[in-house]
Amino acid sequence: MKKLFSIFTMIICAIAFYACTEKDTFDALQNEKQKYSYEYEVLQRNLIQYNEKYAPPKYIESRRGGFWRRLCGIFGADGMGAVVGSTLGPVGTILGGIGNSLLFAALGDEFLCNEMHVRIFEISPDSIIPITYASFPISRTDPIPMPLKTFPELNEEITNPNPSVLLYEGVRTITLHKNRIGNLHNKIIADLYKEDNDLLNHSISTLINETAGSLEKEGYEVTNEIKQNIINLTNKDMSECEDLESTTIKFQYYYPEYTEIFRIIEDFVQNASSCTSEAQLYEYANGYLNVVNNSDLPTENKNIIVSALDIAANSILLWCIE
Repeated sequence: MKKLFSIFTMIICAIAFYACTEKDTFDALQNEKQKYSYEYEVLQRNLIQYNEKYAPPKYIESRRGGFWRRLCGIFGADGMGAVVGSTLGPVGTILGGIGNSLLFAALGDEFLCNEMHVRIFEISPDSIIPITYASFPISRTDPIPMPLKTFPELNEEITNPNPSVLLYEGVRTITLHKNRIGNLHNKIIADLYKEDNDLLNHSISTLINETAGSLEKEGYEVTNEIKQNIINLTNKDMSECEDLESTTIKFQYYYPEYTEIFRIIEDFVQNASSCTSEAQLYEYANGYLNVVNNSDLPTENKNIIVSALDIAANSILLWCIE
């Protein structure tokens, strides 16, 4: 009888401990969500004011269909993935952005009919061939060659970034952030596609490992722990993400502590993806980033947002459906 009582007591204690642990986890998430809630509220009001003056009309006539909305989900996933990866530092940011970029591109490709495919948008040096669904594909630019084989340290400041659209292997990039993390995002994906046209059919672990290999070629150290953590963070059920809105909901479900940042990314992509030229995208994005940088959020939070938006803006120039 005493033995039975002891077992019963142990079970009750275990249940009580689990309940307390669950409550502590819930409380921690709630505290994280409430932290800087006022600063985020003020920032979002300021971004609304900025959009009222400078945002292009959302979803212009040619961009209201399901294909374009699917692309916007990819743009948003790039930025949101970068936010999730930021817990592992700058290398985690770029790995998270590229990993989710390729994951959502693959999901989008599965959604399409056999005649249509998600791919990267490459510009011919002689002419620009119109693409069915891409960001302002028929606007002619005067691109500056981008012979960058190595990138500076992710935390290194770059002065006087060239605002022009740059080309790397026919892929457009723009410089919005001092660490050029968006440039690196597009460059690595372009390199991966050059090496493997069947890229989107690989598993998450293969995509992350290949991306890590490209980062290491650029001179960055990617530990096995970081790779595995990014694989775990990326390997979520995103099957119902058909557009930007549903993508945001999914990310908020899995990572509620970043809800406010995900809302900012969603707002940015909705507006930035409606730009009709590279110059308009550059001007709008730079102004948006200035509002973020002038907010009262801690520097760490602002850096996470700015890096994510830099990646999302470059993603807009990268992906198309043809």
